[in-house]
Amino acid sequence: DYRGLVGAFRDVGFTPADGYYRRDPVTRESTPCEADELADAVRNALEGESGGTTRFGALATGLGSLSTRYRFLTPPYIVLLCRTFLTLEGLASKADPEFNIYLAALPYAVRRALAPATKEGSEALRNTLLDESNRIRWARFQELVDGASASSDVAFNSRDHDDEVVSWEDAAAEEEKASSSGKSDAAGRLMGLFGSIEGKPLRAVTRAADSIDLAKAITGSSATARSLRESGTAALASYMTAFFRFRKAELAHEAAVEAERSREAKRSALALKVLAVGHLRNLANGGLRGVYQLVMLVLVGFVMLLSAFWRVVSDVFVGIWSGRQSPNVNRSSGSTPPPPPVIPAVS
Repeated sequence: DYRGLVGAFRDVGFTPADGYYRRDPVTRESTPCEADELADAVRNALEGESGGTTRFGALATGLGSLSTRYRFLTPPYIVLLCRTFLTLEGLASKADPEFNIYLAALPYAVRRALAPATKEGSEALRNTLLDESNRIRWARFQELVDGASASSDVAFNSRDHDDEVVSWEDAAAEEEKASSSGKSDAAGRLMGLFGSIEGKPLRAVTRAADSIDLAKAITGSSATARSLRESGTAALASYMTAFFRFRKAELAHEAAVEAERSREAKRSALALKVLAVGHLRNLANGGLRGVYQLVMLVLVGFVMLLSAFWRVVSDVFVGIWSGRQSPNVNRSSGSTPPPPPVIPAVS
């Protein structure tokens, strides 16, 4: 969105606040120009620059070349920020030549986008997540969740894999696990945002969403509905596993972590409860279509609960069976065998 990018340039003081100006390379005189003209110039400069969309250094170089044809401002804090990002990017590129600073910053940017502090930002959030009929744009929502979980995937893919000794099946399984963990963490951060002060615009968007469309997104047969049900089932299974876990050390550790997050979790749970009750009330008062979706929600919730319980039971039996097949004590010597060597994974 290069048109939005030049608008951001103006907001942060990178271009004059009263508009955009074209600069004559010879006379150095400035004349007003349209935002679309500057947006096209920025697009051509960055897309023509090697790494223009993945490296901050390329952005600085591209904009530097434009400064002879368009008027840019360089407030001191802009200069300091550019130096900071260039230094950090240079250090990161030594460890990972494929490092993408924009992808690494995406989770933070997504959270800021979901918690706007201005009226314009709140309107942009609403237009991004809801259409004219207040139906949720699920494709956009999925993009935000994927963006919020990008940091975990980047961390996995950028690890050092010099000792490539495990099979590609194990590597694929570990990568899938890392990706799922990242999306789970992203969902957790998103849920935490609902209970925070800065989450007010997101709560407003959720409250304004069409209740019947929201219910269909959970009870329907689309890929989005299946993905939502799978995520809900996995979350229920995780909660059940944590509830029935009897390892004291892990319980103590989790209790300490939960104590730190309890206040935010309680606020988020209360906010979600209020939003859910409001949408359920809308369904109950929505005529036959609303009542039908309400009944379907109850049935789907029951099926998800059973599926989660079955996963927990299956994991317990698998753990018991694995323990019997791999005893911890060496019966011939009566001693505990040494732990197996740690084998690095391969991406």
